[in-house]
Amino acid sequence: MSRNFGFTVDLTGVETGILDYVKDTIEEKLTDTFVDLTGPPPEGTPVDTRTASNGWQMDLADPMAPALVNHIPYINRLDDGSSSQSPAGFVGRAIDKNWR
Repeated sequence: MSRNFGFTVDLTGVETGILDYVKDTIEEKLTDTFVDLTGPPPEGTPVDTRTASNGWQMDLADPMAPALVNHIPYINRLDDGSSSQSPAGFVGRAIDKNWR
């Protein structure tokens, strides 16, 4: 089961200049979150074979709904604290750090 840590932002009706600024800002924050999650523990994803940390993908196909996803089946368990390398909730902390 994959877990989507993406964000959906409805930008319908926003003026072009503002829309471009918002899109750029969202992409920058998503990139920063991606960098944190693919970095070393304890802030990043726990590392054994690097499968989980390499599983992070930025989905920018729909600029109105950018997403950060990880399709590795055990990513939820890792985020729940199954590894001693990264404490539970490392995904939420990366999101909070970059989106607040």
